Amino acid sequence: MTLNTGTNGVPFNATTSKIEFVLSGAPMRSLTVVQPAPKPVPVTYPKRTLRIEGTFDLNDDELVASDEDKHGKISGSVQVAAGTSSAFKWGDCVGDEVQGYLDLNASVNEVTGEIAVSGTARYYEGTKCGTTNSTAADRST
Repeated sequence: MTLNTGTNGVPFNATTSKIEFVLSGAPMRSLTVVQPAPKPVPVTYPKRTLRIEGTFDLNDDELVASDEDKHGKISGSVQVAAGTSSAFKWGDCVGDEVQGYLDLNASVNEVTGEIAVSGTARYYEGTKCGTTNSTAADRST
């Protein structure tokens, strides 16, 4: 049996070529290779990275003394996995009594890769930093 796996020097391509073979004493036969179309593999996004970049301005407005201001950057990242919620938290203080907080929750759509983010930004004024209970007034609005 002689096997021809290409035509005129062109390599065999299993999706489009024929295999030709000759059996001794029999006419040439050909066999067409039929290969099923490849199944598309869906692209999924099991995990993404959310980057947070921004700036903040905090002001402690004093009635008697001079105001205290603080300006800076908010920067960070969080890994977000499909089917879960990932948190990003930031906070800072100025004048030992004015506080700013940013609380974000993120989730990723495994099919589209879109990241949905929800959250709140809060601004408190109290008697000392780190206190957001009854001694601090919510000045967020």
